[in-house]
Amino acid sequence: MTQAHPGLAAQVLDTLDDAVFTVDHAQRVTLWNRRMAQLTALPAAEVVGRPVFDVMPSWRTTERSSLERALDGQSSLQPAFPLAVTTGRFEATYAPFDAFADEPGALVVVRDVSSSDLARYQLHESDMRFRIMADTAPVLLWMAGTDSECTFFNQPWLTFTGRPLDMELGTGWAEGVHPEDFARCMDYYLAAFVARRAFRMEYRLRRADRQYRWLLDTGVPRFLPTGEFAGYIGSCIDITESKNVRNDLDRRVRERTAELEAFAYSVSHDLRAPLRSIDGFSLALAEDYHAQIDATGQDYLRRVRESAQHMGMLIDALLQLSRVGRSELHVEDCDLSVLARRVVDELRALDPLRDVEVVIPDGIVVEGDPALLRIVLDNLLGNAWKFTGKVERARIELAAVARDHEVVITVRDNGAGFDMANVRKLFGAFQRLHRARDFPGTGIGLATVQRIVNRHGGGIWAEGSPGRGASFSFTLPTRGDDDA
Repeated sequence: MTQAHPGLAAQVLDTLDDAVFTVDHAQRVTLWNRRMAQLTALPAAEVVGRPVFDVMPSWRTTERSSLERALDGQSSLQPAFPLAVTTGRFEATYAPFDAFADEPGALVVVRDVSSSDLARYQLHESDMRFRIMADTAPVLLWMAGTDSECTFFNQPWLTFTGRPLDMELGTGWAEGVHPEDFARCMDYYLAAFVARRAFRMEYRLRRADRQYRWLLDTGVPRFLPTGEFAGYIGSCIDITESKNVRNDLDRRVRERTAELEAFAYSVSHDLRAPLRSIDGFSLALAEDYHAQIDATGQDYLRRVRESAQHMGMLIDALLQLSRVGRSELHVEDCDLSVLARRVVDELRALDPLRDVEVVIPDGIVVEGDPALLRIVLDNLLGNAWKFTGKVERARIELAAVARDHEVVITVRDNGAGFDMANVRKLFGAFQRLHRARDFPGTGIGLATVQRIVNRHGGGIWAEGSPGRGASFSFTLPTRGDDDA
């Protein structure tokens, strides 16, 4: 080490990862630390006391002005400091140094910035790749920070809205949301943001031509490797055409369904009179002419009456099915526990000799039309009662489970069950999986149940196994959680 700076300070400088050297007013080297010796392959003993530009002639052109400014009391930064012996990228900081009594000197700190440059380059390259992909993507992309305000929109978004980026950032984008969708859109977005959950919502956004278009917006939360929440990233696609097609198809289905229901109602109503005549005259014939008709004839009359009565049941079922589609929906809080117990009480009254264990928990309150939900329970509990008729220890259970935006209601039994290979036939009209002589019925009940559940915005499914029972589950949406 140099003799000009003995002691602790020189020892400290030798421990630095940065290269350090100092010069006096005559530009002679007065200190050359360990790291400087490593970078130049020149030991301090060969350098100290010599003019710096004799030691490193290549610096005379590039570093003279910076060194002279430091000797004049001005600091500066050289971002491309040359080191001929060592590869890499370096920068040097020049500063005045007054440790030479009244004579000015200069301190030079040389730092290896190769790794930080690489990191900056990689970050820049990553950012460029993201922007290229984002701007060439066929969807509208956006990003939001931890404060829920948007920080990025890709070029397709800006082209769609016809607005510059600075007008869309923050909450500016929301100015283009249709007034009828604005409150719902914002409430849904902020609720998802607070819960840190993914979301999908539909809303109308004003396009550059001032037309409103339906968008499907999908957002997912972003998290840092540490698990810290970092905001959201989302994508939007224009679904206007598909939505129009879907709405038109829904309208046509409704119209056609209404026509079929009206036809079914008319036909069912008109069939009642001749059926009553057939049943009535068959009964009169059997009673008034009983002595004149042999046993075979009496059996024929019995079969005629049973067929007429079965047809009457089918007509009643068809009328009920048609009314389900045409009746107005009255949604209110409905206690399914109470309704279910009434259904079971009626089933017990009709079949008092049966001993069936029925489990119905208290407090199953849902939102729906009580009259229509009563029909659902009539059918599902009635089926469970019927199909457990040949089971020694029959058991029927009603259960409810709440989950996101809906409640799942299940009617479960340990009766005859069914083969899951035929599950798709269950909810079709006049579809039966069991022989009528084993389990009588019309084959319309489950079709009615499905229509009622669908009218409430829910879905229905079934699970079963032959001889091991069946379960029928349906969903009902909860109020205030309609799709956004």
